[in-house]
Amino acid sequence: MRERERELRRQRNRRIKRVKARLREQKAQALTVRNERAQEKQKKRVRRVSSAEEAASA
Repeated sequence: MRERERELRRQRNRRIKRVKARLREQKAQALTVRNERAQEKQKKRVRRVSSAEEAASA
């Protein structure tokens, strides 16, 4: 009986670890996407500022 409980616990732990690993992966992916979007915004902002400066100097 104890053997069966140990096996069940092991299976449960493995499943939990898999779920946690998947969550970690999703978080990392979301972070990457967020960083990429932030970089794009930054580039657009820089472009806008430089074009505004050119317009001001012209």
